[in-house]
Amino acid sequence: MGGVAFVSEPYERQITPDTLARLDAFTEKLGIEWHISANSWWYPGWTIRILFYEPDETEGSTG
Repeated sequence: MGGVAFVSEPYERQITPDTLARLDAFTEKLGIEWHISANSWWYPGWTIRILFYEPDETEGSTG
């Protein structure tokens, strides 16, 4: 991770398996990656951090 990124910090209770599937489909269409962290700056213990970012050029490379 070292390029452009976008951070979202939704309330943890709003994240469901369906939400995760939608996030995955959304980022796949855009060609970006995503990562969830329990360490949120806003309302720790209530929110989580979701980081959306451009993959490094070496990510996913097999050669």
